[in-house]
Amino acid sequence: AMVLLGCMQFLGVPPNNVTMNSTIAACAQSGQWELAIVLLEGMEHMYLWPDNVSYTAAMRACARASRGAEALALLQRMWQMGVQP
Repeated sequence: AMVLLGCMQFLGVPPNNVTMNSTIAACAQSGQWELAIVLLEGMEHMYLWPDNVSYTAAMRACARASRGAEALALLQRMWQMGVQP
């Protein structure tokens, strides 16, 4: 998923929420919780606004890696941003 995202950017195809959410979900599947959080935070720099799918995928990545504190911090941020679970 990261290779595809990189290819898209190289070709000038801007990512959208669907591609970012898919990439974050792939990170969750592969246990890359830190990368999932980096991608989630990077969405705002690309003028994409994380939605409940984005946050859920990142929280799932944290949960799979037994990073409960990070998952709870994402949940709190989700609420602060006004994103409904």
